[in-house]
Amino acid sequence: MEMIIFLYGEDSFRLKKKYSEIISEFVAKNGRLGLSEFAADEVDHFINAIKNRSIFSPRTLISIKDIDINAFSSDTRKFFENTLSKIIDSATIIVLITSAKTITATDMPLLSSPAIKMQEFQNLPKDRLIFFITKEAAEKGVNLSDADVRSLIDSNHGDLWQIHHELDKLVMVKSRDVVPTLETPGYFESLNTIKFSRTRGQKLIALEHILYKLKEDPARVFNGLAYSAPRGHLPHQWFSIMADYDIAVKSGKMTYEDALLDFVIR
Repeated sequence: MEMIIFLYGEDSFRLKKKYSEIISEFVAKNGRLGLSEFAADEVDHFINAIKNRSIFSPRTLISIKDIDINAFSSDTRKFFENTLSKIIDSATIIVLITSAKTITATDMPLLSSPAIKMQEFQNLPKDRLIFFITKEAAEKGVNLSDADVRSLIDSNHGDLWQIHHELDKLVMVKSRDVVPTLETPGYFESLNTIKFSRTRGQKLIALEHILYKLKEDPARVFNGLAYSAPRGHLPHQWFSIMADYDIAVKSGKMTYEDALLDFVIR
């Protein structure tokens, strides 16, 4: 394992996953005694922990999360970089740093050292996002079709944290044998039926299932429908229709449940 590791980028889900993997690997090999974790506003404590490591831990891992180097004062940045430069070749200390901001050698010249491991986590393009979610689902024991995964992405606006939450819900459903994952109509199948079916009866059945059997929040269902126009609909017309419903709900003329029913039977 490298001695200084920078994880950075706007994809906080995959970054946090990698962070957790590194921490777990260290703890499995060395125990928790040598582990110290600090938040972004604890830079001084982080630096002191590096300078004053416990003699009882042959190997230590010291981390600081979600920093913004460009927000540091010039003195803090210099102190931060000088401290890291002194332990860059250490065989006994690992420093782990995360940041949502892109970090380059321009921000901190020390980063040009080949001894430092840097890994960037950009938001994934849709094809890679589909692959990643399919893999995540499989690791949880949930088998999703390509259409299921695309629905999952569209309904959650590509938010990996929310998608992860939805996968956990599927795992819970599976473990309780309430409904076999997506073999009977699940949230995303029902949402797609409401959105794409040309048969009013099918839409009504799907709406009843999603609201009263799956007990989904009507506002969430409405937002899932409104997010993108289905094939065959002009986007501006679709968004205009959904915007009218949204205005009616927010002005108190109807509830989201009323809006969904009106949408289905219109």
